Amino acid sequence: MHIDHGLSYNATPEGVESMMAFERSKRDAVYTLMERCVDPKELSELDYFA
Repeated sequence: MHIDHGLSYNATPEGVESMMAFERSKRDAVYTLMERCVDPKELSELDYFA
């Protein structure tokens, strides 16, 4: 699997915690939409790596 995107963060305990909270919120949003069986186009509009 090749992934071109990544998350940037400050290499401090606070920066890591903030980045992980952001990632978790986006992942939860994807799972919520998947549970509702939404159109895949709606998933792509989440802009996960914004």
